[in-house]
Amino acid sequence: MLFTREKRKFGDIGIELKLGQPAKGSALEDTANPNYFRDFSGVAKWDEAEVQDPVSGKSVTLASGKALWSAVKKLQWERCHEINNARLAAWRNKLDPLP
Repeated sequence: MLFTREKRKFGDIGIELKLGQPAKGSALEDTANPNYFRDFSGVAKWDEAEVQDPVSGKSVTLASGKALWSAVKKLQWERCHEINNARLAAWRNKLDPLP
């Protein structure tokens, strides 16, 4: 049984995380107290937990740090390629002859 650890938001005791059936390779296999984060962009597609937001009262999906950061690491190279391709395109356009 895991509880939230952010005392300022969830209080001293915290709220229980509803983990359901942990996925294969889940952070629960690696550590007894894994970190779960709000994944606003939805990049982490596995190892999730549900918790009730004390402000809105709505159910919120959290992703384990393992799932979130593995997804971010995969996506970082795609973003690097996008940035570099945009720079190369701008550089090439400067060398085009004027009409």
